[in-house]
Amino acid sequence: MNWHSELWAKHDGDTAYPLYLHLLDTASATHALWRAWLRPGLRSLIASDIGADETRAEKIVAFVCAGHDIGKANPIFQGQYSIPPGSIKPWMEAQRKTLKAMGYHQPTSYTINGFDNFVRRHEQVGAMRYIPDLEQTGLDYASAFWQALITLGHHGRFSLSATDNGLRQRRELIQGLWPRAQDDLAEALHAACDMEGIELPDEVPVRTTLLLSGLTILADRMASLSENVGDAQTRMLSGGLDPDNGSAWIERRIPFFSESIRKNLGIYNDFENAKISILGEYSPRGAQRLASGVSDGLWMVMAQTGSGKTEAAFLRHAQQPEAIKFLLPTQATANAMMHRVQKIYSNTHNVAALANAMASLEEFYTHAVRDAQGEEGNENGLFPTDFVRHGSARLLAPVFVGTIDQALMAALPMKWTHLRMLALANAHIVVDEAHTMDYYQMILFERLIAWLGQVGARVTVLTATLPSRQAERIAIAYQSGKALDESSQPDKSEPVLFPSAVVIPPSLSTKRAQRDRTRETLDTRNYTIDVECEEADDPVQAHLSWLRTFRTHAPKARLGIVLNTIDRAIRVARELQTAGKPFIILHSRMTAEHRRLNTQAMTELLGKRGDAEGITIIGTQAIEASLDIDLDAMSTDLAPAASLIQRAGRVWRFDDSRRELRAPGLRNLLLHIVRGTQQEGFAPYMEAHLLRVWDEMENRANLKIPEDLQEFVERDEVDIGELLQGKGMSDASQNELAKIVRSTQKGKQFVHCEIKETLTFADFYGLTKYDAVTEDEFPATRLIENDSRRIIFVGDSVSRIPGGWLGSKDALLKVKSDQPELMQKAMGASLSVSGGMLKKLRDAGTLEPLGTSAAGLLQDILAGDCPTGFVYDPCIGLMEISKA
Repeated sequence: MNWHSELWAKHDGDTAYPLYLHLLDTASATHALWRAWLRPGLRSLIASDIGADETRAEKIVAFVCAGHDIGKANPIFQGQYSIPPGSIKPWMEAQRKTLKAMGYHQPTSYTINGFDNFVRRHEQVGAMRYIPDLEQTGLDYASAFWQALITLGHHGRFSLSATDNGLRQRRELIQGLWPRAQDDLAEALHAACDMEGIELPDEVPVRTTLLLSGLTILADRMASLSENVGDAQTRMLSGGLDPDNGSAWIERRIPFFSESIRKNLGIYNDFENAKISILGEYSPRGAQRLASGVSDGLWMVMAQTGSGKTEAAFLRHAQQPEAIKFLLPTQATANAMMHRVQKIYSNTHNVAALANAMASLEEFYTHAVRDAQGEEGNENGLFPTDFVRHGSARLLAPVFVGTIDQALMAALPMKWTHLRMLALANAHIVVDEAHTMDYYQMILFERLIAWLGQVGARVTVLTATLPSRQAERIAIAYQSGKALDESSQPDKSEPVLFPSAVVIPPSLSTKRAQRDRTRETLDTRNYTIDVECEEADDPVQAHLSWLRTFRTHAPKARLGIVLNTIDRAIRVARELQTAGKPFIILHSRMTAEHRRLNTQAMTELLGKRGDAEGITIIGTQAIEASLDIDLDAMSTDLAPAASLIQRAGRVWRFDDSRRELRAPGLRNLLLHIVRGTQQEGFAPYMEAHLLRVWDEMENRANLKIPEDLQEFVERDEVDIGELLQGKGMSDASQNELAKIVRSTQKGKQFVHCEIKETLTFADFYGLTKYDAVTEDEFPATRLIENDSRRIIFVGDSVSRIPGGWLGSKDALLKVKSDQPELMQKAMGASLSVSGGMLKKLRDAGTLEPLGTSAAGLLQDILAGDCPTGFVYDPCIGLMEISKA
């Protein structure tokens, strides 16, 4: 059978790799992914949606995924006619002559700017094989065009720009031998995939179309790795592979791709002894005891900080050997979690990925990338590979730790959305600190949770403080496979019991109601938070006064002061610095290396094995959830209820027999709360929000944990309906409502369409492409109103900056992405600046973007001398001299 060896798919300038062999390789990679990488539940779901048993479904999936590149059999791609004339290479000229000599129709009337995108993009040409009568069909229901969509989306977007001009060009160009070549390739592939007697379904549900679209991308990437193409070429020369026997080719290449997947992508390796790896010598407690009995569904665990929720999530995970994605609210929490995950998995052998903007600075990525054998062939633990090191591919790693943003992107119209959806559907998803998501993020999260419910993915949500209404919306989205309309509110008759754990079945396994949920109360540590409330015109001086008073009777105490703004934190630090008192500060206006050093110092001094005395910790919201430290007492700015509880979680975190010696007379955990009387005292939170918390707190002498916690959180929750119906609403409440409405409107504007069976081709386009109304309007995982940039100082003052860049600006421009040590130093020297501080620095005129001449991570960074009027204090960070 003619498989048109003259047509190529890959080309390195010297050697062409035939298109048909790439299709066979993709089929082989798909078989290997199906057998070793897809979780059993997802294989079963796909087979059921296709209407076949798993054996036949595997063949169908391999055949359909392999056909993704048949559209490369077109004159534009084969002759590279979309290349500008000045960029045409000799092999392109030779290919055009070969094709012309063989009788293939060649374009004659179009220049590079004359081709419609419809014929320039081979995935669009390939998709049209399944939509021959575009004008008649209208493409109303996507489920009937599932093969077209799978082909169309394999380069990241479901974009079919079928203009009248494009249709005309296709008819003129795809004629003569080209249609026959496409048909011959499809026929040869059909035989090689052993499809005789197997009928393709007329329609496939939308969820499986999306899953197979993602699987096609992954199989194509595996088949396209240069080492894998090179192996085939070598084995053909030696006679080990026969290109004329497609079925034998696939049979022999499946084991090869299984090994390549293991090396590059990674296949999850389970614990030998999960309990020992996760708990060590400790016995399970609370949620940890329940975890082994939780199999499928959404498990929502609500318990206070320090109750072992993280270990409970891993104990649950150990019930089924599948990939795990651990999602956290911030870079700091993700980095800290990665260290814990590395320890838990130290006796396994797993490819892993860490994903956040500064992940390259972490120790996990500072070592040379190794394959899955390790340098010595017997190493254990987690390690990265190039294949899952960047972009959306990081979510594919068997063990993944990252910010919640990495998953929320799957709810936005972005390139590779369907690949992200596959990666998440194929894993156990653990969401930690779920209460930190705001109104905007919760809209994205509910859409994501609905998808995970549709595909039956296991989900574990961990939180200390989740309002009943928010918990119910998450549960409904997962159980129904559909997010509630933002204007709808769930029935509040099912309040959260704190502490508790509830199991919600996925939408694919049940249509029944809330009675199918199972809820267990948790045993937990009982303690009391003594509350001291203070109003002050100057909150900074109120904190310092509290500190001095406390130190008079407890000079050895470990104390914390948490401020809501960086400027207030710096003022506290400057006072202590002037007085010669020991402190460590943590905020975002410090270089990444300075933050790392201070975080490390805090953990060593105040962690489980720390023995520091007489020290003060100063910080902003960065302290809330990113530090595993133990303080004796804390003074904090007034903050939302969830934040106050999280901040209190850094106090009396561990049992410590020395506490009485350091802070004699303390009967309970002490939280001193300061409310500013001026408008700026509420920043960055909404005044109305904080006033609700204040009304609750100033009437309390204490909070009893756990019995008072849920009520405290519920009273802090904003009921939009009540606000909308409120009479005589204060200015503060009106501002709060306006901000909430803006957030929800943006969320509804950006989030992609609901995954349902009535999706059209236009809906699929909207899954991966956003049509912005204005130039600066685009989907994002966080609704950030203030511009934020990273900066790197160069010049004479840099030597005093911890982690500062000691080279010149020109040296920064010479740093390459493949120089990890230099890149780490450069990014370690950067710090984040936003709002008014960023404007002042820009107005000073000494900082300029490095621009496109710099390596990828550095392009948006501003670099230059530290401007006049500013100073970087090696203990405190960047500040204005006038405020120093």
